[in-house]
Amino acid sequence: KNYQMKKTILVYGGISGTIVTLMLIISFVFIIGNNSNHDMTGGLIIGFTSQFLAMSFIFIATHSYKKNVLGGTIKFWPAFKIGLLISLIASTMYVITWVILYKTGSSVLIDGMAQKEISELTDPAAIKEAESRWAFYRTYPGLISFTYMEILPTGILMSLISATIFTLIGRKKKKNTLTQ
Repeated sequence: KNYQMKKTILVYGGISGTIVTLMLIISFVFIIGNNSNHDMTGGLIIGFTSQFLAMSFIFIATHSYKKNVLGGTIKFWPAFKIGLLISLIASTMYVITWVILYKTGSSVLIDGMAQKEISELTDPAAIKEAESRWAFYRTYPGLISFTYMEILPTGILMSLISATIFTLIGRKKKKNTLTQ
């Protein structure tokens, strides 16, 4: 069972990570890269849609493991573990891709976004806070942590929803089996 769980996590984590990575590259090249006014709306729509699509593989993986390995029922923590580890793999692939993109040219775009945000502020305290946040973003710890914060919460939420649904379905089936 342990081997099958690891295999399921690696396969579906790889699929999820590939989806968000490819969509990040596509959105960067086609939308963000050709955007001189630093409007990120198109990139955000593609980004969140691809995150949702990629993290939906948590449901597929959990169902597959439940059906093929456990015989039809799964408890909350194993289901949550599957989802969380898939999320971590996909998020890490996303972060690595973004760091590479950032360090090979997208920093110009991000600097433009920072300058635009700061220029629109009027309160000196807000300006100082934004400058500090963007300065932190330019460091590896900042870049990595902000990028994980973009995607990992979606994966955690999908993991919680998936684990809850499959646990409740399992309880309902067990209850129906006992009452027959």
